Amino acid sequence: MKFFSLIFFFVFIIMASSTSLRKDDEPCLIPYIYRPVCGSDGVTYSNSYALECERKKNPDLKLAHEGPC
Repeated sequence: MKFFSLIFFFVFIIMASSTSLRKDDEPCLIPYIYRPVCGSDGVTYSNSYALECERKKNPDLKLAHEGPC
């Protein structure tokens, strides 16, 4: 019984660590909250999560200010 518990524990740890790794090509999860923010590229993003998602493609992107551009 201890052997199976130990195996289950290691499988759980491996699965938990592999799901926390995000690939760059995976889509971002952006909530449907409209709180616009302006990016340093002059684009209005629907919220800060959308800006953070775009930042993965463009690391130089920053938050210019809250509200539309």
